[in-house]
Amino acid sequence: MRIFGLLDKESRLRYAVCFFVYAFSAMAFSFLDADTDLWGHIQFGKEIWEKGLISEFDSYSYTAYGFPWINHEWLTEVSFYLIYLYFDSTGLLIFKLIVGFSIVWLLSNFYFSKEKSLFIYV
Repeated sequence: MRIFGLLDKESRLRYAVCFFVYAFSAMAFSFLDADTDLWGHIQFGKEIWEKGLISEFDSYSYTAYGFPWINHEWLTEVSFYLIYLYFDSTGLLIFKLIVGFSIVWLLSNFYFSKEKSLFIYV
């Protein structure tokens, strides 16, 4: 705690505001609700991983079965499948937290390189 005694009032305020932004982010990113498509993406990733190729035709759709399909999310789907395979849903939550905190960190650094207003930052 001695470090805070060495900082001026403005720096302490900035650290406090950043702490609350990250704490709010942790709360927001840790919700357990998932997009309903998540399990479909995990299944598509499993299929790609096991077959070793990306399907050119839609084999899951009820109305467009067999039609050409360009799966532009294949790398993310394989990543989600591997995370789920080895770390279960806890791994997916931790992955979401890492990505979320990385975005907050990048945006915070970008903001403070251009501006200094803590009110606008919050």
